[in-house]
Amino acid sequence: MDKSTESSYIVLMPGTSLDVANEFIRLAKESGRELTQMQLQKLVYIAHGWRLALMDQGLTIDKPQAWDFGPVYPELYEQLKRYGRGPVTAYVRRLEESISYWFSGKKDNLPVSSLNDEDRQLIATVFEIYGSYPAYQLSALTHEDDTPWSQVYERNRNRHIPDDIIEAHFKKLAKDRSEHQ
Repeated sequence: MDKSTESSYIVLMPGTSLDVANEFIRLAKESGRELTQMQLQKLVYIAHGWRLALMDQGLTIDKPQAWDFGPVYPELYEQLKRYGRGPVTAYVRRLEESISYWFSGKKDNLPVSSLNDEDRQLIATVFEIYGSYPAYQLSALTHEDDTPWSQVYERNRNRHIPDDIIEAHFKKLAKDRSEHQ
């Protein structure tokens, strides 16, 4: 590869499901809305799917699993399960961030994130389109026939949903949308 083509390749490093969830929480706070853990799980998954479809690279380094209630990011679930069905009221933090967070006195600061401006714009677009959907509607979208979740789901198995299946599904959604416009 020569120098002239080398600079045209941009590698976007994916963040974690926690980074993406925190961006959705930030957007919800700014718009005066609240999101539940189920909404966050589905929004993170949808954003990841659209990034795969549009940029051929995922948004999260951690991979979703096919749980009984749809696609779930296990680490994100562990951080949010305390909220049950109620609204998520604080940003999520990794264990290593939690110690300094509790001693900082800054209780509502957005945690450090690896997301770039392009990631944030994609997340903002997903939030604009899907952010007002109730949890049951987002869950229903991910449970439709021929969704990546439905292709790998086995009751009580929590199987990983491969990015190639997610990417193909969201590329099909993009194609279907462009044909209907």
